[in-house]
Amino acid sequence: MTVETINTFLTSHELNDFMFPIKLVLILLCAVMIYLITYYFVKQSILLGQTKRKWNNFFSKQEFSVQADLFNQWQEIKALLPKENQVTYKLIVSKSANLFYDVLERSNLSDKSIDELEERYVPNIDDIRELVEMSIKLKNEPTITVDIQRIKELVSSFEKTIQKLHLF
Repeated sequence: MTVETINTFLTSHELNDFMFPIKLVLILLCAVMIYLITYYFVKQSILLGQTKRKWNNFFSKQEFSVQADLFNQWQEIKALLPKENQVTYKLIVSKSANLFYDVLERSNLSDKSIDELEERYVPNIDDIRELVEMSIKLKNEPTITVDIQRIKELVSSFEKTIQKLHLF
C-alpha cells in the first residue's frame, strides 16, 4: 500500500457514508453527557457554594484570614437554622461537620482522630461526635430523616464549644 491509496481510501465517499451514523451517534452521546454533567453540577448547590467561596478567596486581593473564614462558615450555619425542613437541616449537619474539621485544623488538633479527642481539648466532644457521625450517615445514605430538635441542640452545643475555644 502506498500513501496515495491510503489517502484515496480515507477520502472516499464510501468510507464517509459508512462512518456517518457512527459520527452521529457519538455526537449525540457527547451532547447528552454534556447536558447531564451541567444538570448535576447545577443541582449540587453545596458544591457550587463552596466552589464560589474558594474562587472568591483565590481571586480576592484581601489577605486570607482563617478566623474570618471560620466565622463566615458559622454565620452561614446560623442563617439556615430558622428554616425547619429536612433538607436544610441535613445541610446544616454537613456544614457543621466541615466547620468542625476546620476548627480542628485551626486548633492544631487535626492529627488526632475524632475518637482520640478528649473533653479537655474540645469541650462538648460527645455532641460533636454525634454531629459528625450523623454527617457521615447522611453522606452514605441521604434519604434518612433527621431529628430537627436534636440537631438544634447539637448545633448550640457546637456553638458553646466554639466560644470556649475562642476562635472568633
